[in-house]
Amino acid sequence: MRRYLLVIALLTPGVPPVLAQDSGYYSTSSHFYLGADAGQSTVRNDYLGFDQHGVGFDLRVGVRPIPFLGAEVEYVDLGNRHDFADCFAFCSYGTRVESQGAAAFGVAYLPIPHSLVDLYGKAGVARLQTRTDSQVVPPGSCDPNRQPCPAFVSFFDYHTDTTDTAFAWGAGVQVHWWNFAFRGEFQQFQTQNGHPNLVSAGFTWGLW
Repeated sequence: MRRYLLVIALLTPGVPPVLAQDSGYYSTSSHFYLGADAGQSTVRNDYLGFDQHGVGFDLRVGVRPIPFLGAEVEYVDLGNRHDFADCFAFCSYGTRVESQGAAAFGVAYLPIPHSLVDLYGKAGVARLQTRTDSQVVPPGSCDPNRQPCPAFVSFFDYHTDTTDTAFAWGAGVQVHWWNFAFRGEFQQFQTQNGHPNLVSAGFTWGLW
């Protein structure tokens, strides 16, 4: 009996670390992860009054050296959105806007001890390229929504291709278990023509 009690006494200090390793909570034993999100994007051109929802996505690589701080770089594609309509009996108009680029963020996680849930916010810089094509043409002459019409038939011809490097931010929640995490996130960017955004859900894979 004394021999068994001695063995238990020697092993007892090692029990809490073992349980912590088996809990599925975040572990700092490794720090890198990959992820992808998809959801509803909003592309804008405030000059034209253009504000359309579509499908966007992002691909990211991240590092989390300590439980409460990390960093991410990502490629984001806000999609290609367009509208087309008639302006009474005198004309038709079409506008197409697409935006994509890269971003880098610092990420801060709200400390929630022994939790599978992370609440986080991030801030950084994004470099987005935005292309806009907009035309007003006589009705029935062509469809500017499908392809640019010849300039000589246009009442209004507007084309821009801009690249903006500006502040970007985001916030989200993720639930992780071992080396997988599922997250929901909101991101907003700044361009010369407005503030596009992406509301998305996705996954992260790494060695938690």
